[in-house]
This record gives sequence, structure tokens and C-alpha cells, in this order.
Amino acid sequence: MKILRKNEGLVSNFEMCELLKQRELKRHEQVGGGTEVGDEENNEFDNNNNNNNNNTNSYDEGMPIDEHDDEEEDEEDEDDEFNVDDVEDVERHNLRDVVHKDSNHSYAPHARTWWKNGFVKKGALDDVAVVSPQKPPEGEAARNAFLSVGAYPCCKGKVYAENRTTIDLLNGFSCLGVIAFIYWIDSVLFSGNKTNAPFDFDRIGPILSKYPALRREFFLRFRHGVCALHRNRVFSQQNECVVCVLCGKDIAEQAFDRWVEAGFIINEDVLYSDNNHTVFRASFDFEGTTFNLLVVRCAYHPTAHLHAHGLRKLKKAHEGSCSVIAAAMAYAQKTTATTKKKTINEHLQSLNKAYVNTMTKRKERWRVLLQTDEYWLEVFVAKNSSWFQDAYARCRNMQLENDVVFQNAKNVFDTFGIELALKMLKTTGFASRLGQVGTSTTFIKKLLRVFEEYCDKNLEVFERFVSSGLFAHINDKNFFQRMDYILAKYCDNDPASFAKLACDSFFAIMNKKNFFDRIGYVFAKYCNKQPALLAKFACDCFFAHMNKDAFREALDIIFVNIFNNNHALLAQFVSKNVCVRIWKDGYADKLVSAFEKSELEPTQFAQIGGNRDFLDKLDSPGFDAAAYFSKYTEVNKWSDEEIERLDAFVKESGSNWNELAEKHFPTRNAKQLRERWNQLQEGKNTTKGSWSKDDDLELIKFHKIYPDKWKEIGSLMTKPRGGPQVNQRFNQAKSPKSKAASTALKEYALGYVKASGKKFKKWTSKEEEQFIEAYKETPKQWAIMSKKFPGRSGKDLIMKWQHASTATKKKPSRLEKFAREESQKAKDIGK
Repeated sequence: MKILRKNEGLVSNFEMCELLKQRELKRHEQVGGGTEVGDEENNEFDNNNNNNNNNTNSYDEGMPIDEHDDEEEDEEDEDDEFNVDDVEDVERHNLRDVVHKDSNHSYAPHARTWWKNGFVKKGALDDVAVVSPQKPPEGEAARNAFLSVGAYPCCKGKVYAENRTTIDLLNGFSCLGVIAFIYWIDSVLFSGNKTNAPFDFDRIGPILSKYPALRREFFLRFRHGVCALHRNRVFSQQNECVVCVLCGKDIAEQAFDRWVEAGFIINEDVLYSDNNHTVFRASFDFEGTTFNLLVVRCAYHPTAHLHAHGLRKLKKAHEGSCSVIAAAMAYAQKTTATTKKKTINEHLQSLNKAYVNTMTKRKERWRVLLQTDEYWLEVFVAKNSSWFQDAYARCRNMQLENDVVFQNAKNVFDTFGIELALKMLKTTGFASRLGQVGTSTTFIKKLLRVFEEYCDKNLEVFERFVSSGLFAHINDKNFFQRMDYILAKYCDNDPASFAKLACDSFFAIMNKKNFFDRIGYVFAKYCNKQPALLAKFACDCFFAHMNKDAFREALDIIFVNIFNNNHALLAQFVSKNVCVRIWKDGYADKLVSAFEKSELEPTQFAQIGGNRDFLDKLDSPGFDAAAYFSKYTEVNKWSDEEIERLDAFVKESGSNWNELAEKHFPTRNAKQLRERWNQLQEGKNTTKGSWSKDDDLELIKFHKIYPDKWKEIGSLMTKPRGGPQVNQRFNQAKSPKSKAASTALKEYALGYVKASGKKFKKWTSKEEEQFIEAYKETPKQWAIMSKKFPGRSGKDLIMKWQHASTATKKKPSRLEKFAREESQKAKDIGK
């Protein structure tokens, strides 16, 4: 336990504010901020993330990034807009240390009050930090600053900046053509270490109402913020008074109104009022000077619309708040002798015109990027609409009216093609980084560097890299130096191998402390230093748990006791489903016990790593592994090794399936070998993966000539596809609620169904229950099952089963859950 004491150089937050104000008066300029720790003091509680890379590990002693690249780091920092250390200019101290009885941290008495009164949820003490107040803006940033009197800071890495609330407010101002700096004065100086889940936000109002000491501490920080802006030369040149925004009902009623009652602030005349906002003058006296305020009282906190879950009312209120705040900022500016002072309403009318002009310009530029009606309707809800489809809602705030941002966006569409560009725009983090003036150029520069240096300008390889993890961490310190090292050491400089590692968790932990120590351990011990085996391990769950000691200990257990130190079998076994379970207490021992009772060979047991049914039941009380495996005589899943052997044997000795099964595949029969071989041959000549608009148009063209002849249609396409693929695509388009197919294919498919007299008949919940019972009686005998469903054919039942078994809903129906479980069993273990 680290205890914070005054004799370690800490001073009171209020004392620090006063010192800063005196320094400001002496220098006649803005300096420093309301921090809790003296500038000259090296506090032992400073966050050590900057030193996370300063480690040498036994597996990667050759790692060059942290030992002699200081000059390169300085150069990269110049354009590193998302570096946590650059964005989060605050000090963090663990809440447990601050509230300790021996702590003399200046905020300790107030932190204890918030904590003891339930603002921090029970058991979450170690998930929270106390942070310093935001520093006042300096230089040109101060010119357009306003005070936002809020509830609480955001989580680590996003305190006061780069959080959703701040970004969304700035986006709202950008639509109005307004530049602003948000200077946060928060009621609670707490921040979550990972998320804000530890906080009970409903407790803020009652706690403020109950404790005058908290309200006074809050007001002193508020007063310091107002004084700091008034005394800033750049701010004072442009503005007559400070605009203060009260974020939400609790702040307005339990903080500001109480300050007025206590005589800290004097309210004056109201300038503007609507259903959600009131703008009025206020003032207070301090050190012989009167400080004037223009207060904007908002009915909602700025985050309310982010959690509105479709409530348009709150989203409209947020847009209105941005307009009113911008109008108040314009009103607060100084006027000349020849300039007439406009009212708030007049400013709002001007801002509305600016908003229309901005959105019109953005719409025009979207027309340039989306060159056809097909693409336009994929992104927007209608041909003449400016409203985005839900999947592209984050694109609404892209500042395409800016020439630089537009050219960067056009560069993305030209370089990667419209299909991949749209896929990236739907990925979290891409649109916000590409579409903002302050981040766009650096982001596209680094994205193109990934494409050129790590993908050899191969679009298929780059598509594997596309993830929210890449976009979120591409600006981390040493990102490209680490990428270089990984490509060389773990991928043999092969971009395709590197692409197999790419996932959200991989990019998230790549810059963490001990990452190279951990991946070096995995690469040496479990992969025998073979890049191909490391690629087999790669998945989000593997990288997410790789740093856990319990995870690696569990791998050690099954590596030795089940797979006899066979690296290839371990890599084959470790699936996503295994990763999320194996590190739990005792699970690896249960796997070993199940293996011993199963009487399967290690090669067979390695194939059930994806069998979720087995992995779930293994952890249930009373599970009998011997009885479970006695029902099965073979494992159906084909390994890469088996496929390679099958290909080699057929080329060498022909397709005598009975002989091959007897001599070379003891766990397979002749039928399985023949079917697998035919699948492989068909796969070599057909295309898999997503469908483009051109593919859909070809499907329409050939379907008109060969209606419902799916195999023939697939063989005629420019990119040949298997019959089942074509059939499935057409059936997806026939569904009225389907979003998978293009507009043209949907219109054609629905028209075809209507013309042929067929109508899409929705399945009732009663029918789905009957489906489950019928399947249990005669599984996959669709013709027999269809007799119990008048008006539905065997093909209808097949399509329903395929749809149910591949559904990805968070809350699946009983049929969907049943179908997924049955399909998983059939895929991993055959009867």
C-alpha cells in the first residue's frame, strides 16, 4: 500500500490553485493548471505506462524497440494524435491509496465522502483512480474555450479529451462551423481504470445535496477555472465573459443552485429559454474583481443521447444543446463600436443557416464518393436523404466539408475500392479518425503505411488487418517498430502469415508491458518457433488471455499430458472455445481426465477443440466422459494435415477410396474420403466470401435464363460459385427483412416470388416448437418432416434450418439455440 503524504511534496489542490493564480498575475499570461502535485516533484504514484516498454525479456532479447530508438520515438510523437500520454495530461492515484486512513492527499477527505456514500460500487475500489483537474487551455485554444460543469471524468486514457462525450460535442459544433475548446470542471475527480462501470451515477445529486464541503470544493475549482480564462490574454481579447454550461439536472440543482443559495454566485437576467435550455447572466466577486458569466442551463447531461437506445428526443436535444452553446459563445464575444450586439435568437438563426450549408456540402461530397444509387442506398436511407443507415450512423460526423478530410476520404475509396472502404467505415473507430480535421491526415498516412509495408499492397491481405483494434492502436508509441519486429521474427516476413495474427486483441495488447516476453514464450514453447503454428493459435480470445499465468499453466498441462509435447496437435486443439474456458480453475485437469476416459488418440482428441457441446458439458457436475465418448466412433473434423495427405495419396495412387481408407485413414470410411475430395475440387474452382454488387447483378442476369438452376448459374458467373452458395444468396434476398443482398437483387427476388405465386411465409413460434420435435424424431429427413408442416416443402425446412443454425443473435430463439447446438455436434464429432 502506497500512502500519499504532504512531506512527499504534495500540496493542497486549493493551495495549488492560488499559487497558479499568483503566478498568472505576475507573468500576465496563462501558465500551468490546477494539479495536485508540485511541478518540480516526482511523485511515486505517477502512472508508469510510459515505461511499459523498458523491459528486456528472455525470449526476445533482440527486440530493438525499447533500447535505442529515442530519436525515432521523438519523431513519431510529433504526429501521434492518439497517444494516451499526449491526450491524458493528468495525474492518476489509486483510489485505495487516496482513501487510506494515513493518506494526506489533498483530495482524500472528499474522495472518502464520495466513496463511503456509494458513488463507487461495492468491490470496485481498485478499479478507480483519483485524477487531477483539467489544466486551463493555453494559446489559441483559449480563444474559443467554454467551461463545461460536468459530473465526472471519463476512464483512463480519455480523461477530459478523446472520450465520446467530448468528441460528440465537438462534432456537433463542427456541423455549425464552430471551433471550440471544452474546459471540463467535474464534480468528482474520479476516473475508471478501464471503464466507468464502477460508478453509480445516480448518487451524484444526493451526495452533493447532503455535503456542503463537497459543494464548496467543487465551487473553488469552478471559480479557479473562470478566473484562469478571464486572466488569459488570448481569451480576453475576444470575449467579454466566460460561458459556463451546466450539464444536466443534478449539476444545475444540487451544485449551481446551491452555490447561488450560499451567496457564492449572483444570478442576473435571462437572455434565452426553451424547453431544454436557459441562458442567463451571472457573476461573482473575487479578490476585488467582478467576474461575469454567461450560464447555459441544460436539461440533459451531454452523454444522455449516447445511451438513448434509439430515443430521437434525446439526440435532438443534444443537437439543440450544441446550437445554444455555440450561440452563447457568439453572444459572449466582444463587439466593436460599429457592430450591433445580436441576441441569442439571432445567433441561433445564423447558426441554423451554417448548419444547412455544412450538411449540404457534406451530402454533395458523399455523392462523389458513392458514385451509384446502389452504393448510396447502402449508406443512406433514401435517394435524396441525408440520414444514414444504422450501420453507417458514425459517418454522420465526418467533416467532409473540409477539403483535406475529403481528399483523405477519397484517397481511401480510390486505394481500397468502394466495397472495402464501406466495410472500414462500418468498423468502430475508422470514420471518427478519418473524418476529423485534427486526425485525418495522420491517420490515412499510417493506414497507407500498413497497406504498403505489411500487406505488399495486397487488398485481400489488408482486409484481414481491418479491425477496430488496428484503428484504435495505429497511433500507439512504437507501433510500426513493433510491427516490423513481429513481421520479421514471428511471420518470416510473410504478410499473409502476419494477417492471420491480426485481430482486435492482438493490436490491443501489442503495446502492453511484457507483450514480447509472453508471445516469445508461446512462440518458443508451444509453436516450436514455427510461424505457421503461431498463426493457428491466433484469435481474439487467445491474445486476450495470453498474459494470464493460469492460461499458460493450463496449456502446459494439456500440452504434456494429452498431446505428448506435439506442437501441431496443441495448435489444432486450441480454439476460441478452448481459450475462454481453459484458464479457469481445474478445467485443464478435467480435460486430461476426459481424454484418458475417452480412449481417443491424441490426433482424434485434437479435433474436438471446437466442440462447444463437449467443452460446456465437461464443466458441469456429474459429467461422465466415458459415457459421452462411447456414443462416438469417429471424429469428423478434417485437419490440415489430413487434407494434405489425402491430396498426396490421390495424386499418387488414384481414387480407390476403400483402399485409401483401409491403409491410410483408419478413422475414415470410403464415403467420407470421396465426399471430402469432391468438396476440395469444387472449392478450387469456386469463389467464397462476400458478394459484391456486380456478383448480384450477374446472378439476376443468369437467373432470368436458367431460373432456379443454381449449379448452372454459379458455373457461368465471372467468379464461379457453388450451387448452394447461389441458392442461399437468392433465398436471403427473398426475405423482406434481409439486409444481406443488394437493393437490385432484393427487388428482383421479391418480384420473382410474387410473379411465381410464391409468398414468403413467416414461421410462427408454434411451428418452431414443432420443428424441434420433428427434428428429434427424424433428424435431417426433410421430406418426412415436411409432412407435418402443410404448405411447406422439404427445401423450406432446409432453409429454415440453415438460417437458424447460423443465426448470431444475442438472444436466440429456442429453435436457433437448438439448431446451433446440433450443428456444432455434427461439425466436430460425428455419430
